[in-house]
Amino acid sequence: MKTKRTPSSSPSTSIKAEFLVLMVILIFHQTSYANAKHNRRYCLASSCGNVTNISNPFRLQTDPQHCGDNRYTLSCHNNLTVLNLCSATYYVQAINYNNYTIRVVDSNIVHKGDCSSLPRYSLTSDNFTYDANHLYSTYIRHKLSTRDDKFQKESVSEPVIFLNCEIPLKSALYIPTNSSISSTCINSSDGTSIGMNMQSKLGQYWYVRVGRTNVSELEDFCRIELMVMTSFRRKEKNNISFSQVNQNELAYGFELSWVPSYSKACDKYAADTCYVIDSNNKVYCAPSTDLYGLISFGQCGRYFP
Repeated sequence: MKTKRTPSSSPSTSIKAEFLVLMVILIFHQTSYANAKHNRRYCLASSCGNVTNISNPFRLQTDPQHCGDNRYTLSCHNNLTVLNLCSATYYVQAINYNNYTIRVVDSNIVHKGDCSSLPRYSLTSDNFTYDANHLYSTYIRHKLSTRDDKFQKESVSEPVIFLNCEIPLKSALYIPTNSSISSTCINSSDGTSIGMNMQSKLGQYWYVRVGRTNVSELEDFCRIELMVMTSFRRKEKNNISFSQVNQNELAYGFELSWVPSYSKACDKYAADTCYVIDSNNKVYCAPSTDLYGLISFGQCGRYFP
């Protein structure tokens, strides 16, 4: 009696089937990743008050979860776009995606020319460092092209320093504030500053200096009470009044760059330092072992992937 054999699959047929399944899984994975990447990058821009272009990496709290970067979540209160930074509250004035900056102003500067327009929070470049652990920087690194081995460092904000002095100063670099800020404006009943949140024994003379100042340039018998930042571009910094500083430098606010955040976005290259290539206005990142980008480059693109 003959036994009927069932034909078995050949090895080549089995390999083809496994390869087909693998290809389907790979295509599905790539499609899912591409869709997620596409959705994150091309979400519709949100708006709050005068800020109408809130998009990746920024997002509002009310935006879908796949939109923007959670580290750059903004909130909207009474038609004001709010950025919480270093335990302080700032109002967003503008977001510039061409130069990778966001401009904010101290939330206390709302009424020009009176006590309530003095900044409440102290903030300097020391609050930010240019590495992967921080989201913002007060300067941007530039290169003319990928072949250039030199960085150019562009500051996007400069300090505004409030000083309290025991004696009057004669230098034109120090702008007297006494005519603009009365004693009732500086002092509250308990000796603290209403506008600037300070607690100190106040001297008779108050000054403001705009721009970077070395320790050696500080006058004797003076102490720094507050340091804030501004991005207002003024050609002449001498012979100006505090009223002008208040209505321009302080009211304009200051810019911060989010270029450092691309360092984590380019994890393939273990990037530590990111900079803008001027020839194409895109962000590249150099690994810590190749700070000047002489060996390899990681092109991050203009937006987060």
